[in-house]
This record gives sequence, C-alpha cells and structure tokens, in this order.
Amino acid sequence: VLELTGISETQRAAAAELADELGIDLTRGNKFVFEMSGDGIEISFDGNTGKVKYAAPHMFARCLGLIAERLKQGKGSFEIHETPVYTMLGVMPDCSRNAVLTVDTFKKLTRHLALMGYSVIQLYTEDTFEMEEYPYFGYLRGRYTKEELKEMDAYAEKFGIELMPCIQTLAHLGRTLRWDAHSDIVDFDGILLVDEEKTYEFIECMFKTMSECLKSRRINIGLDEAHMLGLGKFLDKHGYQNRVTIMLRHIKRVSEIAKKYGYRPMMWSDMFFRLNNNGEY
Repeated sequence: VLELTGISETQRAAAAELADELGIDLTRGNKFVFEMSGDGIEISFDGNTGKVKYAAPHMFARCLGLIAERLKQGKGSFEIHETPVYTMLGVMPDCSRNAVLTVDTFKKLTRHLALMGYSVIQLYTEDTFEMEEYPYFGYLRGRYTKEELKEMDAYAEKFGIELMPCIQTLAHLGRTLRWDAHSDIVDFDGILLVDEEKTYEFIECMFKTMSECLKSRRINIGLDEAHMLGLGKFLDKHGYQNRVTIMLRHIKRVSEIAKKYGYRPMMWSDMFFRLNNNGEY
C-alpha cells in the first residue's frame, strides 16, 4: 500500500501498469517521495515515510519493485543501496526465427525487465516488420505493422526503456530474398548484392521505416555471417574482388544512410575476423 510523490504522470502510469505484478495498492498508504539524483538507487524507509533517489528514468520501476518486496516481507524500516556497474543493460529478443512476440507479450516482457533495472530492449527483426514499399518483405512471417512498433516504443518509453531497432543490412535475409520480387538485390542465398543501387534503396527503406516508428537513434545494423559475400551474382557481374574491400565499401554506404536518418549504428564484427582467417574465428 503506497502513496507516491515526486513522480511524473508517465511514471504514475508505469506504476499503475506494475501494480498487479507487484500486488500493491497505489491509492493510499505509506508515502514515498521520489527524486531523480545521484548515481544509483538509494531508498530509506522509517516505517511511515520513505525517500527514494534514483539516477535514471529506467531505475524508477526497479525502485518500486524493491520497495514492494521489502514491505511484503513486513520490514518496519529499511535501507537499500544499489550502484549499477553498467551504463547500458539490455536484452535482445529474437523476433525472426518463428517466434515473433505478440504486442501483449512484449509488454509483459517489458514490465519484468523494468523491474530488474534494464535500460534497453534491442528488437531483433530480420524481415519481421512492415515496409509498405516492399510487400514481400516479411510476407507471411508475422511481421509487425508500423502501428504495432509505435505502440511498443511508447510502452517501453513509459518505463524509461529504450526500444532499439536491430536489423540486417547484408546477410540473414534468406526468408525475404527467396521471393522473385527481390531477385535484383540478391548476391547469394540470403546475402544482399553489394554495389547495386537497388540494394541501397532497399536498405534505406529499412532505416526510414524504423526512424518513423521508434524514437531511438541507436541501431544495430547486423552485417554478420555473410559467408559467401561477393561469390554469387556479385562475382558474375564484377569478377573476384578482395572481400574485405567489398565489406568496407558496403559498410561505408550503409553508414551514410544511417547518418542521413540521425542514427549511431553498431554492428557485429565477425566478418573481419573470418575473412582474414579462412572463414574461422
């Protein structure tokens, strides 16, 4: 039974979402005064009134969970101190291998992650999001609509959690590149054709879609496990070229597109090791 003060309307809405999870009543009871300050979590309760300091918005739900836990234990008074050893704590749900989370399941996951102090959710979507310009992208794959992505983003934001897009801009696209509609941009199997302008129009549509749906301007652009890069249609069109050079040229183009939409990209690094080590790590 809690009365919360010093919080925003957004945080009050988040607390209401967590009330059932925590089994608490927010309409009356012990008063807890919240303040965003310091570098971690500091909670003190004297049996009647509590003071709560937390360093970042995503820590609010963590504080609420800790308080509810101690009160359920019948603690008359208590102090809690937590200093995180991370600057970003995240999880990456795989929504590309026959397990696209429903929006309701995503929301349940978000609530649990918020209570554990997570700050980021990277949503791994190879082709499981809607791109209106490419109707066969994610066709029959349970893809998210733009409206669903916006809803999920707003829900995560309510808890101070950043919903970060995680896409693929080179390989891991076999489920969508199998369609004839995409034949012009295929190098080999699920790998995009580097140096083809239609490829970069396709990739730009990914960035455009994510920029419209999710507020985060950090993005994971994949680029991993493109084992046959430059050895399919690229080889037929251009002849053999150093594959590290092909990779770097592609990264430069993709990075330019990312910059156009205000993104700070991150990528998997395995290809640089494997291309220089006979395909091994």
